[in-house]
Amino acid sequence: AQAQAQAQAQPQAQAPSRPHPTALPPPPPLAKAPPVVERVALPPPPPLVPEEQEPPIVTLDDLFKKTKAIPRIYYLPLSEEQVAAKLAAKNK
Repeated sequence: AQAQAQAQAQPQAQAPSRPHPTALPPPPPLAKAPPVVERVALPPPPPLVPEEQEPPIVTLDDLFKKTKAIPRIYYLPLSEEQVAAKLAAKNK
């Protein structure tokens, strides 16, 4: 009984000294240091030129007439020539 107790005690005593099975080995040392590359001084960037101001956004309200009822319907009124052409076509 004592031999079994000692046999069980020995593996438990050795377990903490073993490295964790998923631990990675240390990386190998580098043979040479990577070469140092001297950086060439770049010319300074050009000064920021303020961009030309964009024209204001033209909305549908600016381009078309609209109905007062909701949903709004945007339209362009017919010119006098267009009205005359439609009436002439309708009367034929």
